Amino acid sequence: MAIAADSHGSPGWISEPPATPKGGLDAQGVSTVIARLQPEDCIVMDEVLAVGVPYFDASKYSPRFTHLMLTGGAIGQGPGAATDATIACPNRKVINFPSDGCGAYSVQALWTQARENLDVVTIIGSNRSYQILGLELPRAGVTQTGPVARSLLSLDHPF
Repeated sequence: MAIAADSHGSPGWISEPPATPKGGLDAQGVSTVIARLQPEDCIVMDEVLAVGVPYFDASKYSPRFTHLMLTGGAIGQGPGAATDATIACPNRKVINFPSDGCGAYSVQALWTQARENLDVVTIIGSNRSYQILGLELPRAGVTQTGPVARSLLSLDHPF
């Protein structure tokens, strides 16, 4: 076991992180690897709405860090927010964790990170779709989608 401080600064006990995954990487495995390797006091910009849910569970064992998340259901906030976090906190490691659908909305941020030599690690979760939009359709009352609408949510068949 390890000792850590809770959100109020009081010391508390936490369990050890999940074991390092073996074999192929899925969403759970990638989330576990990130949570195990992220340094203390890092900033994680989490925009993997559909792929990164396992990160919540895995990161509860990580050293203290700042967890940035999307506001509302916006898509594409992550890379820009990671860029801003790196500029605001140049002495802290920033981990940008978008999924492929989110990343398509903000490629310019990746160029800015490279051009300005910013200390950002980007790990892209791939589900080959705008999966969050598929999750949001039923929430908006859409019960059936036609083939054209379904094709617009896909990133696996570029024409």
